[in-house]
Amino acid sequence: MDVGGTHADLLLVDDASGRAHMHKASLLAHDPAGGVAAALAAGLAELTRTAGIRPADIVEVVHGTSAPIDALVAGHGPRLGLLVTQGFEQVLQPPRMHGRESATTDTHAGLDLALTRGIAERISASGDAIAPLDEASARHAIGELLASGAQALTVCLLHAHANPAHELRVKALIREADEQIPVTLSHEISLEAGAAERATATVINAYVEPVMRHCLGTLEESLRRAEASPRVSIVQSTGARASRAQALATPVHALFAGQAGGAVGAAHVAALAGYPDALTIDMGGSSTHVALIRDGVARVSGQTTLPPDTALAPLNLSSLDVRTIAAGGAMLARTLASGSLQVAVPAVSNGRPAPSGSARAPSLTDANLVLGRFAVVPPSLDIRAAEERIGALARDLGVEPHRAAEGIVDIANENIAGALRRTALEKGLDPARLALVAHGGAGPMHACALGMLSGCTPVIVPRHAAVLPALGFLCAPWSHQFAQTLGVHLDDRGLPAIREAVERLQARAVAWLAHEVPSKDGKVRMRADVAYAGSGFQTSVSVDPATLRDGGSPALSTLIRALADAHRERFGFVPDTPARLVTLRAIASASADRFELPRFKPGEADPRAAHMRQVQACFDGAFLNTAVYDRDRLQAGHHIAGPAIIAERHASTLIHPGHAAEVDAFHNLLIRPQGARASDHG
Repeated sequence: MDVGGTHADLLLVDDASGRAHMHKASLLAHDPAGGVAAALAAGLAELTRTAGIRPADIVEVVHGTSAPIDALVAGHGPRLGLLVTQGFEQVLQPPRMHGRESATTDTHAGLDLALTRGIAERISASGDAIAPLDEASARHAIGELLASGAQALTVCLLHAHANPAHELRVKALIREADEQIPVTLSHEISLEAGAAERATATVINAYVEPVMRHCLGTLEESLRRAEASPRVSIVQSTGARASRAQALATPVHALFAGQAGGAVGAAHVAALAGYPDALTIDMGGSSTHVALIRDGVARVSGQTTLPPDTALAPLNLSSLDVRTIAAGGAMLARTLASGSLQVAVPAVSNGRPAPSGSARAPSLTDANLVLGRFAVVPPSLDIRAAEERIGALARDLGVEPHRAAEGIVDIANENIAGALRRTALEKGLDPARLALVAHGGAGPMHACALGMLSGCTPVIVPRHAAVLPALGFLCAPWSHQFAQTLGVHLDDRGLPAIREAVERLQARAVAWLAHEVPSKDGKVRMRADVAYAGSGFQTSVSVDPATLRDGGSPALSTLIRALADAHRERFGFVPDTPARLVTLRAIASASADRFELPRFKPGEADPRAAHMRQVQACFDGAFLNTAVYDRDRLQAGHHIAGPAIIAERHASTLIHPGHAAEVDAFHNLLIRPQGARASDHG
């Protein structure tokens, strides 16, 4: 279940046969109080009826929701109080966070500087108590925050990642003052250095916890209504899954479940299609998510970047490396004073974009309607109104309506293609050596044009492209990372601290596996972030825990050599400065229960059995006879020459003239320039 702000995507997969059934439930037609649970329950009932099973036959539900990040952007959360080390009251607003001096007096996430209090205490970076906790100061600060109406308290003391003793004592003092108020301690969220990043993660965790609690309650209510009792897991921003208890304790790790699921699903599809190196786009109403896939795996970043609306720093928490740009069906077009055309997503209101196509400004969706590119016009769209809006814009520009519509589409496509090119080139990769996996409600319609602009080939449009994140949820492994900043030299001086950290982190990872997935064979990997003293360049090196725990200087030499090689490759030289181990990471993981999507034997190439009708669609300024095919009737081996539109529920795939699509053994569409062969790729 991929639950967004307007729709919930449900994908039911039989893990024996691999057969899949999808359902997209509208959430806007239901009241916020109990309607979402009713919509999910109705969706489950419809899916199980279609599949010919009982709800009780469902053994597992993997759930992801955009509600926490939507609440953060919209500012819908509790009023938070923050307790910090005295002198660091501006921790959420340092100039480096914004790239300029900040003159504002408040931040986002329900927190303003009036609800920040400093406490006299000091822990050193190595964990030593430089100044004791002033309990009188702490009690006074706690009392002021409670009197000011704080609904939850967060504590982020300097260097608590190295020694949490003062944070734990502050929590005890809070409990003396109020036994019920929610309390979040920074060392429980992150043990990495970086006061701003740790404080941001802490306040966001506290801010979205009530939303996550409500979402999980809604999910459980929907399962009760459907009379289903499966085990439940929650997707995290890393594309891995976790238990309900972990998701509730640290919801900050689940902010970007939907886009992570999309990247994992795209990686799965690309690997099945035989293209483990690919770019992927998930294009919806107001945003497009772009990610890079290498060797069948979506890339993980050590930081989580928050939407610009939040005005908050990146988090020092891992997530899939997904670039989000403001581009989607809700983009609106207008003429500027210069007479040029601008296409952009409108400003959000209460966390949601303005409706697609306002009274005057035409949208990207309007443009595609006027160009005849929808196989079936959804009931929610008004083609007459779209023609009027496009017509008004065309008069302003002094061109024909279809030319204005094409201009809107071309600008939107260039914006997305630019993000695709940047994503590949920043990693030193040629987009022409990568496939492109397109999904989301709008992705398949723009996929062929994006392939042409970016150079990617083939373009892969998966089966059930509109709900691909839900497929990614089912592919998601169980995983969690335990990290701690050490900042020690890679020599005999730092070895005792390294050995102690290895033991501690490995024990936590093993305990997590035993608690979260006791029935699975899990494993623990360890990585070390290493850097030269005084350098901002870091590299992550895979290490053997036993070697670090039991070895001496030779084990450290391996890390030093890896750092030297990475620095030489990046900068062309090796500094003559000591090497340091910055952060140690233990990654616990276990594979998800495997299921195989059905594989079909190729048949004849002629797709006439799937042909529905002919329509007029516009390409390069001319309306052409365009064949429409029913994707549900397409078979492996079918060859569809453009121009053509392939219709499926909630998505239309557009094949431009000069291009053709092949249906592969997994019923993916592989689109290439006509005459190109699979061997031409790369």
